[in-house]
Amino acid sequence: MSVYKSTNHILANPYEKLPGNIDSNFYYPTTDQGWDYSKDFSIADVKMWQQLHYTPGGVGVYVSHVPRIEFYMITYNVFIDKEKGIETFYGDRAVEEVISKTAELGLEIPVNTNYISN
Repeated sequence: MSVYKSTNHILANPYEKLPGNIDSNFYYPTTDQGWDYSKDFSIADVKMWQQLHYTPGGVGVYVSHVPRIEFYMITYNVFIDKEKGIETFYGDRAVEEVISKTAELGLEIPVNTNYISN
């Protein structure tokens, strides 16, 4: 089952200790659309994320679900409120970059899901 989280949920709850996680574990219709990757994009533009990996207090790996584009975010949850606590990957090579980065971190991200593909 996929897990979906809002940006606020991810940033405010790095240890998953807050009660009432109302935006998790529900299906959120995506806005599947062609995307012009020459446009700038930031985490503030994402309404809902699909969680690909999560270790409480450790590392989270997410992909933009609303809108559905190749925009990935890795959170280093202990440092989530610091300058280098969030790393993003955007564009048509983002999937290769995030797979490479998660491999460096020793994480095995499922391949051939809705977003990550070989």
